[in-house]
Amino acid sequence: MERASSIIREGYVVAFTGAGISTASGIPDYRGPNGLWKRFDPRDFTIDVFLSDPKRYWARRLERKKNAGFDPLKASPNPAHTALTDLQQMGLLREIITQNTDGLHQKAKSTRVVELHGNANQCVCIDCGRKYPTLWAEEIAEKIGDPPLCSECNRPLKPDVVLFGEQLNSLSMELASQAVTNCRSVLVVGTTASVYPASIFPRIAKRSGAKLLEINQEPTELTDKIADLSILGDCSEILPELLSGLRE
Repeated sequence: MERASSIIREGYVVAFTGAGISTASGIPDYRGPNGLWKRFDPRDFTIDVFLSDPKRYWARRLERKKNAGFDPLKASPNPAHTALTDLQQMGLLREIITQNTDGLHQKAKSTRVVELHGNANQCVCIDCGRKYPTLWAEEIAEKIGDPPLCSECNRPLKPDVVLFGEQLNSLSMELASQAVTNCRSVLVVGTTASVYPASIFPRIAKRSGAKLLEINQEPTELTDKIADLSILGDCSEILPELLSGLRE
C-alpha cells in the first residue's frame, strides 16, 4: 500500500475501470464464473439482431433483466466509486476511462468520465439521435410488447450502449487515448484488460512511460507482466484503504 500511495502521489493519474468495480453494487460481471454471459447468449444482443428484428431484441433484453434478478439501472455507487471521486477532488486523479455502462461513476459525482461502451441509463434513436430514459423505454416495451419508438421519427429505440458488432465511439476512443498518453500512471481497477479494443489503453500508457497500478480480485494478463504493481483483492475495500493512506 505504501508503494501504491507513492505512485498515486505523483499525480496525473488516470483510472481504467471495468465490471469488477461495480460488483459490490450488486451488478454481476459479464465474463466471470457467475457472469451474465454464462446465463445468457450474447448472440441475442448484437447490433445485427437489433437492426433486423428490434422486437426480438427488446423481448430478450426484458427477459434477461427479469431472470437476472437485479436492475443495474437502480444500483448505487459503492466505496470504490466514491474513493475515485475523492481522488479527483484531491487533484490526484484526472480522467476515469470506464468500460462499464452503469453510470455509477457519475452517480458518485465523478467528473471527466470517458464511457467507452456508452451509458445504459438512456436509449437513443439511431435515426435522429434523440435520447430517452431507459427505465421509461423498458416500461413501454413491457406494456405494449413491442419496441419503444422515437416520438420524433417513430423508429425503434436502442439502448445507448455499444452492442456486439458495433464500433466504439470515435470521440471516446480519442479522449481515452489522449488521457493515457499524457498521464503519469494508470490505476487499473476491476478489469482483466483483455477485451479489445478497450484493452489497448493500459498498454498505450505503459509504452508512453506511465506506471500501471492494478487492483483486481484475481490475477490478470497485466499481473507480473505489464503492471508495475498489482494488489489482489476487493477493490471496494482496497481503494478506500489507499485513499485513507493518502490523506494521512
